[in-house]
Amino acid sequence: MVKSLVVHVGDPKTGTTAIQEILHSGSYVQAGPSLYYGERLNANALGQRLKEQRVHSNPELVGRWTQHLNCYNESAADIGILSGETLARVKPAHLKQMLHETIDVKAENIKIVIYLRPHVDALCSRYVQNVKTGQFSGDIEQFYFLQNLYVRYAKRVERWLKVFGDNLFVFPYIDECLKNSDVVYDFFSKALGIDDVSFESSTQFNRSPSLRELSAIRYYYIKLYGEQINEIRSFRVHGKPRVKLDELLREEREKHSGENEIKLHKGLWEKIAVELRQDSESLDRILNTNGLYTRELERAGETAIDAPQSLELSAHFDREEERMIRTLLSCVVELSQQLDEQKALLDERHTQTKTRTSLQGTALFQST
Repeated sequence: MVKSLVVHVGDPKTGTTAIQEILHSGSYVQAGPSLYYGERLNANALGQRLKEQRVHSNPELVGRWTQHLNCYNESAADIGILSGETLARVKPAHLKQMLHETIDVKAENIKIVIYLRPHVDALCSRYVQNVKTGQFSGDIEQFYFLQNLYVRYAKRVERWLKVFGDNLFVFPYIDECLKNSDVVYDFFSKALGIDDVSFESSTQFNRSPSLRELSAIRYYYIKLYGEQINEIRSFRVHGKPRVKLDELLREEREKHSGENEIKLHKGLWEKIAVELRQDSESLDRILNTNGLYTRELERAGETAIDAPQSLELSAHFDREEERMIRTLLSCVVELSQQLDEQKALLDERHTQTKTRTSLQGTALFQST
């Protein structure tokens, strides 16, 4: 079995994809302890199931975890790494119980690692991700109203500390606090204790889109669903059309990434600063970070803009560009809908074929 286990539980939008991709691909050269990682998305599915189901008297859930973690029990590596941002939303006590039941590593050799973005940065990043994946298409103020609990950290960190104590490590996801301003280098250094490491591929994944790209993606989903989405919807990806949309906009992303990113307007920042100040101060006290998160909350006001940003196409493209984008995305939406209809038809035919085969088999058995 692995000698120790690092359980990386997010937080969402803190470079988890980059860490997972590097570990899965093995595109690193390091001196020191041997590592075992496993599947690319690793613990995301396990975290989702643990969040949705009860742990007690649930042999199916325990069985799935046992099957997944058996490879860690069989590995002779010095450090096993379990990573999944969905674990950030499970109850810490449930995770501790599941680890106790399914892996042979002693409790004192299990390290829980969380990265936390500053409050405003986390809000903006989560908003962009939800628009990009078609889960929301309203404005950022509406999103804050719906999702502000996710950027209230203090009580959540206290719950994790109560369960895991000194085995919990919370690191700030802030450029100047990260080794080489890079979360992958930082994770290897702080979570794994490996400073002598180099990477054979880029450590940058899942870059945030520019406002221009985001406005086009938002229009695509509004056309696809036939309405603006003003409540958080479950994650839905429409296969190849969405992949093609990303490819079509990739050049736009590379050209404008880092420019005109989502920012709060001053009115919203003032509201957030009042509502989240107590949380930031409590978090700094719990983590002993010398006012770091409170300063970051204040610093967000320095970059706040006068008026809310618009994600309407007309705000980011000239008239001719907007016409072309509307035409292109309308064609992509139509293709997506046709594929969905064809898939539904094929699924129905497959079900009918299975039913006929089953009935024929039953009839044959009874005749003999």
